[in-house]
Amino acid sequence: MDLEIEQSPLESKFSAQLQDLMGQEEQICAMGPDYVQGARAQQAAATFAKVDELLAVETKRYFETQSRYNQQRWQSLFRRHAQEQARFHEELDARMRALARVDAEWAAYESRLKQEVDAAARARSARRTDAAPPEVADHGAAPRQWRDKEKQSRLVHTAPVFEPDAQQDGAMPKIAVSAATRAATSGSSATARSRARGRELRKGYAKALDRVEFQKANAKKWIHRQKTRMTIQIDACDPVCRFLAPGRRVLMASSERRRAYAAPLLAAVGLAGAAFLGAAYVSGARPAGNLLSLAADATSLRSATDVAPPQPRLIVQSEYEQRLGIPIGDGLYGHVNLVELHVKTRLTLAFPDARTEVNVGSIRWEIGGTDGAEGDLPSGRQVEARFVQLGLHRVAVKSESDVDYHFHVTARYVRREIRDLTDADRTRYLDALAIVYRTPQADGEKLYGSNFKSAAWLVREHLYGAADRSCDHWHDDAGFLNHHVAVTMQLEESLQAVDSKVASHYWDYTVDAVLGKNYSRSVFFDEAWFGDSSPAPEQDHVVNTGRWAYTPVLKGAEARAFSNITNPYGLLRSPWNTNPIPYLMRSKYTMGVEDALYQMPACADFQSTLTTSDLSFSAVSSELNGGLHGMVHIMLGGHWWANRTSFAARLADHVDDMRSSPHIADQFLLGSKFLWRQGFVHCPDTCDEGEDEQSCACNCPDAAIKGRSALDIFHLTGLLAIVPQIESILVKQIGFSYDEVLAEMCHVGHPGEMFTSAAPQDPIFWPLHGLSERFVQLIRLLAAKGVMTFDDAWEYTHITSVLSDTRVVCDWSAVEAEEAATGATNVFAKPECYQNTTCPGHKADDVLPFTGLSWATDVTFTNAQFYTAISPSNTNLPYVYDKLTTWPACVNRTIIPHEWQGTIDTLLDSELH
Repeated sequence: MDLEIEQSPLESKFSAQLQDLMGQEEQICAMGPDYVQGARAQQAAATFAKVDELLAVETKRYFETQSRYNQQRWQSLFRRHAQEQARFHEELDARMRALARVDAEWAAYESRLKQEVDAAARARSARRTDAAPPEVADHGAAPRQWRDKEKQSRLVHTAPVFEPDAQQDGAMPKIAVSAATRAATSGSSATARSRARGRELRKGYAKALDRVEFQKANAKKWIHRQKTRMTIQIDACDPVCRFLAPGRRVLMASSERRRAYAAPLLAAVGLAGAAFLGAAYVSGARPAGNLLSLAADATSLRSATDVAPPQPRLIVQSEYEQRLGIPIGDGLYGHVNLVELHVKTRLTLAFPDARTEVNVGSIRWEIGGTDGAEGDLPSGRQVEARFVQLGLHRVAVKSESDVDYHFHVTARYVRREIRDLTDADRTRYLDALAIVYRTPQADGEKLYGSNFKSAAWLVREHLYGAADRSCDHWHDDAGFLNHHVAVTMQLEESLQAVDSKVASHYWDYTVDAVLGKNYSRSVFFDEAWFGDSSPAPEQDHVVNTGRWAYTPVLKGAEARAFSNITNPYGLLRSPWNTNPIPYLMRSKYTMGVEDALYQMPACADFQSTLTTSDLSFSAVSSELNGGLHGMVHIMLGGHWWANRTSFAARLADHVDDMRSSPHIADQFLLGSKFLWRQGFVHCPDTCDEGEDEQSCACNCPDAAIKGRSALDIFHLTGLLAIVPQIESILVKQIGFSYDEVLAEMCHVGHPGEMFTSAAPQDPIFWPLHGLSERFVQLIRLLAAKGVMTFDDAWEYTHITSVLSDTRVVCDWSAVEAEEAATGATNVFAKPECYQNTTCPGHKADDVLPFTGLSWATDVTFTNAQFYTAISPSNTNLPYVYDKLTTWPACVNRTIIPHEWQGTIDTLLDSELH
């Protein structure tokens, strides 16, 4: 009697309503992007959603029925247990190869398309304008339909897949000049004809790429649907596994074994998302088959007392896990058998206990994704390997006693606290980072490929977001986390272009918070690490010793050609930072006040946020912007060169008066930027190299002030309403006049890199932000496991009394339009500024500027999409963090409060067993 999972195509059992909707869906997909616009797009989305809903309901109902039927036939045992295990994994491997094939075909297709366009353009440039541009070359046989092997033998719902095809007739699109264009330009000059035909060529190319993107979007929709259906099918089969497991030799003898097979299969779909983008949807019937293919034979029946050998576990431990005693992510990640890329890893075959251990004899390990150093000779139950390929890999353990076991491992980069790295790995990381800082963008691309991003490139990207004249698109609102996670991903890909063994490691500065004011003694500020935290004024605040001595700032004509934003001296800095010295600079003094009265965020600060009742994304984002991270920028950047030296000295003498509100010393620079955006602070466009600093300083000219008093300016701009401590502390307690305060803000002064919009110019910028993402990953995983509640609605908790979180957006478009119309620059024109407004870049549906991330299935992301994509549960993410609950500076080395610890231990124990 056979145990049946499914013996007929599932679609034959779909309801008439679902079949009709699926037919509509296929017609919509066949229409192409030009048809699916406006109201049709909404109708199409509604149809797709309804199909998903009904498909899930009917799939669940069908497989639950099938599962109950299978339970009635439990008497069948299985003669080909080991063979079925092997076949299952072989077909999983075949699927991964098929996904890679899809990726390769799309890449080849788009490459051919680009080559043809380039060829046509070259022909046009050669003035062959009277003849038709070359037609598409013959690429061999017409694209053929293909189906991978697994689709023919397994119920894995995807539509049949065509090779990449931007036209419905199966041919490559012909991008050529139309007869109409030839006729319209026949009497024109050769130049006019060439330009017109060039425009049509580019238009045709863009349209072809639009068709490609439309197909990719459909493919992604099918991937998500496939993952959902596969999850439902596995869950529906689970009762059979639980029912048959006790005392019988079955394919999946426990929930742990089910996870060992089902989870990698589901993960494979996610991991291959980028490769599978090319799978264009085409309608068609799905083949019959079953997921587990559990064969049985009546002659193999055995008594209920004949218990099968117990299933072993695969235990994986990297050298770091062995040395530190901490599993990757403290065991919270849901990835199957998580292993660390490029680090020697021990794999152990472990049975539940010595009493149940089976003598399997000599063992041969077959491990995918490694450098091959483990060899292929027979060995014992333990072997060491080094995984070098990102993704999901198979581990087969074969014994001479004909008992085979199959597992999967998930290989990821592991971002580690820099202090935990071995000396060799830390040197690799710092060396790669130094290359990013010392290599120009063009040279880096030639040497290391398109993923290389120079430090100047990354600084420019940060400047474009944070030094915009209208508002700050990256900071002090809900988009802070996304922007900094994404730019760190770009840095990490650049590091790995230089050295594939490197990850973007992080700095747990709560460890250094324990040192209080002596945090600068931290090993992080050793010359061999990140250098002096506060070089002396006599050194012009320049980091001038160690690895980062005289780290250059891009300058002059090269900087002006590279970036639309520079300072007056042509340095790649904020336009209001008129510092002419072209090197990395730091100071722990802000307007003469040590550390601006701030302290390094401590474990208690993070723990307080973590244990907040009704914790929300809104609150966490706000804390990360400020109290958990922002002050480190100020403490390492600093701000000097006051309008009057006596002003800073006087401010420092009244530190005790400022303790009631620490947001004082740092508000001068923030106030300068606030007034600059509103058109009151003016900075020179250009200054000659060697020009006196004072003549190149920013100021508030009379033509901008127009006779207003300082107090009038503070009221008019809203500055005093945001920072009332200007009046209550600076004026009333310390005794400054409003004119003196305004004069300092108009002068701006010189901030260090970390306290500016060019903060990535300082290499310590990168490990600083890793701690924020690590903290958010911990929160999201704990919430997903039910340990805590977390409202991740896209909102932001604004704070008061700081001139960074102003909610003021200034619109310069009218000024720019007038200047474009008149051809004259109106230096003293003012923008239209709006209060209580969200700066673009922070709303849920705002599109982020980051494209081309190698792991991503989307070319671009909105904030909401990216936040979903960086979930620690996303199998596409190429990295994880070394530890999540372990924080060495916390009591008992854990950030988890005592009352949560039992729940977490129970969860981890249940997942292990």
